[in-house]
Amino acid sequence: MDAISSPPLTIVHPGAGRVGGLAPGIGVVFKLNGADTGGSVSVVEHPFEVGALVPPHMHTREDEYSIVVEGHIGFRSGDREVVLGPGGYITKPRNEMHAMW
Repeated sequence: MDAISSPPLTIVHPGAGRVGGLAPGIGVVFKLNGADTGGSVSVVEHPFEVGALVPPHMHTREDEYSIVVEGHIGFRSGDREVVLGPGGYITKPRNEMHAMW
């Protein structure tokens, strides 16, 4: 039986990470990506400008989990819609259309 290995200690300081862009007004900061974890998980920060929109899209291989750090973010997943403030959490299941604003 193969032993399950633990991931290495990983520290990413505030403001650090691999930076990119997703859509106008929406940043992407990879704190941990799939290549770092053998494809098991990625952790991404999405800084939003007021009024920005992540258009409806779907992931077929992974679920998406979001935690609001500051401000308010609107989410639509399937036919459900919610606006969450700081500390709010949502799971967007794979194979379900979702959007954020």
